[in-house]
Amino acid sequence: MFAPQDDRYLFLDMNSFFARCEQQVNPALHNKPVVVAPYTGTTGCCIAVSYEAKTLGVKTGMGVGEARALIPNLTVVESRPELYRHVHHQLVAIINDFTSPEIRPDKGALWENFVISERIKRNSYKRNHVTPFFWRTYTGAELDYLEQGDGKLSGFEVKWGNKVAKAPQSWMENYSEAEFQFINMENYLEFVAE
Repeated sequence: MFAPQDDRYLFLDMNSFFARCEQQVNPALHNKPVVVAPYTGTTGCCIAVSYEAKTLGVKTGMGVGEARALIPNLTVVESRPELYRHVHHQLVAIINDFTSPEIRPDKGALWENFVISERIKRNSYKRNHVTPFFWRTYTGAELDYLEQGDGKLSGFEVKWGNKVAKAPQSWMENYSEAEFQFINMENYLEFVAE
């Protein structure tokens, strides 16, 4: 019989971690197919593949030459372990400072980032080819997340809890044909898993 313990474990699967790190530090790589390899020659091996490259058929472990044959405009980045360790240490520091979301001052931002990142993953897995955007005016009006695809533009506002919000007036005036959806805890699963 096991005695109760205070130990708690958290396992995180950082999907496409090295590729996402490279996209994060180099904005020119955002929304582009990227692979990370120990060396960038055709005989190199893809050790991390961005969501964008995965949707076009590249898999982890695939040869760089084979990946380039699938995606001629593929960006191959030589691996930088020091960058990935740095980001890993940042994540560990955040996790070690875990506080219940209800009492965190940044709970809204955390929720927004979680919901949007899950939506981006969902679009990648379902091969929904939409372009993600963020919208903000000089006067401070904003929407948290936009998607453009199949000839339509959709705007989304994400809020913690069960709050309800309307689209900003300037959004409605300038994008009257666009869709708007409010995302909160009551409907987020439809947004990230539909």
